[in-house]
Amino acid sequence: IEAPRPRANPFSNVFCSTTAMAVPPRADALAELKEAWEVLCNTPQGRTGELAGCVQKIAAEGYLRHPERDVRLWAAKCLAEGLRIFAPSPPLEAEVLRLVLEKFVEQIAGLPEAT
Repeated sequence: IEAPRPRANPFSNVFCSTTAMAVPPRADALAELKEAWEVLCNTPQGRTGELAGCVQKIAAEGYLRHPERDVRLWAAKCLAEGLRIFAPSPPLEAEVLRLVLEKFVEQIAGLPEAT
């Protein structure tokens, strides 16, 4: 059985760049994050390809500190997948990784309790 091939990286060069970004509009951010999530969740662990820049961009403050909760939630979903793909060596600096983990806790704390 042949291992699944990673999908081609559909992100634009702008999305994958690691340059600083302003807070994106909600609709644009959600569209980008949903596209990223589709690629990340279908990428096997270790098949990093060109995804390091994308994971780094998602970890940027424009997404993690976005004023809209749903944008922050989608960023957390994408980063969870990104960390899975790159485990055990995430493509993030220690300070950024700490911020990502703090945002995971914030998103989990904001979920409604199961009844």
